[in-house]
Amino acid sequence: MRASLRLAGYALLLLSGVTCTESPTAPRNARHGMTASLSLQPSFSRDAQAALSNLGAFGLNVDNVHIHIEHPPAAPLDTVIPFPANADSIVLSLSIQLNAPTEQLSALIELRQGAQVLFSGTQTLFASVTGTPSQPSSPVPITYVGPGASARTLHIAPRDTAIIGAGSFAYRYALLDANGSNVVGAQPAWSISDPTIGSIDPATGLFTASGKRGTARIVAATINGLRDSTTVVVANQPTKLVAVSGTGQTAAAGTPLAQPLVVQAQASDGSAVPGVRVNFATTVAGASFNPVSGVTDLNGNLQTTVTLGHTAGAQAFTALSAGLTSATATETATAAAAAQLAKVSGDLQSDSINAVLPQPFVVRVTDAYGNVASGATVNWTRIAGGGTLAATTSASDSTGIARVGYTLGTTARTDSVQAALVGVNAATALFTARSYAAGPTAIAIASGDAQSADAGTPL
Repeated sequence: MRASLRLAGYALLLLSGVTCTESPTAPRNARHGMTASLSLQPSFSRDAQAALSNLGAFGLNVDNVHIHIEHPPAAPLDTVIPFPANADSIVLSLSIQLNAPTEQLSALIELRQGAQVLFSGTQTLFASVTGTPSQPSSPVPITYVGPGASARTLHIAPRDTAIIGAGSFAYRYALLDANGSNVVGAQPAWSISDPTIGSIDPATGLFTASGKRGTARIVAATINGLRDSTTVVVANQPTKLVAVSGTGQTAAAGTPLAQPLVVQAQASDGSAVPGVRVNFATTVAGASFNPVSGVTDLNGNLQTTVTLGHTAGAQAFTALSAGLTSATATETATAAAAAQLAKVSGDLQSDSINAVLPQPFVVRVTDAYGNVASGATVNWTRIAGGGTLAATTSASDSTGIARVGYTLGTTARTDSVQAALVGVNAATALFTARSYAAGPTAIAIASGDAQSADAGTPL
């Protein structure tokens, strides 16, 4: 049997001429060396094509081909043919005894390095004596079965890393099968997109920076085409932190700012520096950060959400990193929603009936943190007595003050007036005032006027 095995172009073609030897079951015209035809046309899977092109990068090569053909009850044909180095095809001769003019065979093809099988495929075939019609054979599917063949996912770490100046660190990898288990006996090959930034050991994944500032892509790939990549940035030594956005915002006390505060670590030339540890700090009571610390990203930035403190007015927030000039952002807190009120003056007054009290009833409106709340509406309600309110509502001014006048009624009694903050049921204050009857205003002679008598005698 003459066969041609070709690896070039990821196609394997094996064409065989089978010599039929003397067989008692063969027809007479099939004896004495009459030839039969057999066609093997292996087809590489996608993974096998990728692996075939990557063999050299992983120190592998096909140095022999194993062919095993079963056709019971005869003994199987089993042979190993050396594959010359740097060759892409071989021609071989084999012989097999057929038991009938047309016979169904089972063929195994293995491409190996030594005893290690790298590629394998099996197929049912049909061989026929020359001149006897035969069924066409389907291509033999060839798959990669060598190191790492069971791997389905590849993950490398660390992700998106930065290094300052010269230095080195090792990348790690996880090679997993379809069940999420580690695949042993295989490892990826490593490469870098820009060798001027640094070098990476293709076998171990050890990256060594050259000292040149820039960004490169680190790629890990398996022999059967799995890939993962990440970014490495080589930066200059940082000298300062700069607030690049999120400063000068205004929000209610105790609430988060709408935009995050973003700071950037920079070198002396203004270039961004990733991988710098930054902490956020403030002396404002009740203020907070999320997160309170972190590491600058590949663009040298770190952002945090700032929640303002409880005191209305300017509030300062600082970004710090050991050995670097800090960055400060100033934000403004306004009063939160009106939440409580308190009596200021005007309680416990007294006057005569029908009198206008000399002092109005006065309350101060504040938010939950005690900041004065302007523009809040206060409802005034007489709940006892017969007096009259000057208004049923009033609004707090810029100092949080709301007031209302009161006129006593026509009957001497004690009046009660309630102040209530609109929208806050629990925010109330109670005022009382007492009215009394009016006193004498004039004296008139009733009788006994214009009398006369002797001196020293009673009238």
